[in-house]
Amino acid sequence: MDFLRRTPVPVVVTERDLPHGNWKDLLAGIHQLPESPLLIVTARLADEFLWGEVLNLGGHDVLSQPFQVTELLWVFDNAWRISEDDGIRESRQVSTAVCIGAC
Repeated sequence: MDFLRRTPVPVVVTERDLPHGNWKDLLAGIHQLPESPLLIVTARLADEFLWGEVLNLGGHDVLSQPFQVTELLWVFDNAWRISEDDGIRESRQVSTAVCIGAC
């Protein structure tokens, strides 16, 4: 969260489970930022329950691990277009995405 407060980005990729919490904790923190990035959650066991939970709580998408190139590109392209349409990309200064955990 300290990094995201200092460096606004349009997309954050995180693993489901983190050393000091989980993706829900990160999402709650992201929603407190002036410009909330889109959140993509990754997991080895990315089932329908996780996907539904992420979308219902305000996350952008879920990627299963190991990553499949076509799915990865589609999800990032989609997130990038949404952030661009919302005018987020123009207001970001440094990074285009950040990965939290061992993505």
